[in-house]
Amino acid sequence: MLSTARSLVAGTAARAVAASSAAGAPLARAHFSVAPASEAFFQGKAVPLDFHRQDPPADNVRLFKSPIIILPGLLGSRQNWRSMSKLLASRTGRTVFSLDMRNHGSSPWSAPEHAGYDYMAADIAAFVTEHLSEFDRDFVLLGHSMGGKTVMHYALNAPFDLQPGRIVVADILPEQSPNASFSEILQAMITTEERRVGTRPEAEQILADMGVTNERVRAFVGTNLVKGQLPEALAAALPGHTDEQFYFRCNTRALQAALGEIMAVPAYSPDQVYSGRSLFVGGRKADYVPDDPSRVAATLAGHFGPFVEDPADPDAKEGWSLRMLDTGHWIHADDPWGFTHQVEAFLDNAA
Repeated sequence: MLSTARSLVAGTAARAVAASSAAGAPLARAHFSVAPASEAFFQGKAVPLDFHRQDPPADNVRLFKSPIIILPGLLGSRQNWRSMSKLLASRTGRTVFSLDMRNHGSSPWSAPEHAGYDYMAADIAAFVTEHLSEFDRDFVLLGHSMGGKTVMHYALNAPFDLQPGRIVVADILPEQSPNASFSEILQAMITTEERRVGTRPEAEQILADMGVTNERVRAFVGTNLVKGQLPEALAAALPGHTDEQFYFRCNTRALQAALGEIMAVPAYSPDQVYSGRSLFVGGRKADYVPDDPSRVAATLAGHFGPFVEDPADPDAKEGWSLRMLDTGHWIHADDPWGFTHQVEAFLDNAA
């Protein structure tokens, strides 16, 4: 699908490197302005994403190491990844950007028909173009759940000059996701907004009455509760709402309408292959990633290259690896040190 774009940009890269070599300069990654093919990838689709930047401690800055970009899952936000961002930055010596996806956190909202993976991937391309010039647009893309699907979709579609150097996918595969009661959760959130509650205990009680009985899930959902002026897209749905009443900062109605697309996976052609290194990390207590490389390989269907048993193999330039942790779906929250160790080992010999 993007072979022409890749060829054009790859040709530009080859000519730049050849010219550098002929001039006697050391070979280096070619520097680009955004090529027209790259602009077409996100032009007209992207929204500017809100983000948090976490630089590594001054005594552990790894020079010339590419940053990590974190994409949270459905109903998650950069706020949920704040402590993990600090831990990753400290352990890897890399700058970490944690993003609010569209329709989440402080990022712009969109209509349901613009809530799918093509649009989320376009947002990432625009973010890379806008904010990573100091890193020559080299980066590692890490995503959890819906964010992990966005990582995979991006890696399989982005033009050459916007490709990630490596990807990390947390507890998700490119297949239909378990519904995990998200439809019921979103409906409970919508009902809570419509009741116009003014205290958190009231909101939590409505969520519980509507079937969100797991306290940990309610607490996670509750991180989205805010007061203040309604977003323009929500004002018509909640007439008479005051600044002292709660609403959810994620776009509940658009996410509910687009849930089928978010839980599904786009169709990929056999020639769509990510040529970098990939790490898939699964939670054994969840139902998203089997603890069986052969079953994972069948699902990946060759889109991420061959299986590489050791994620830290310094000789492997492409292919995917699998690591499992004794966690549920929220791997980064259940075992932050274990998850960080896997990411650190995977990136230890990477640019």
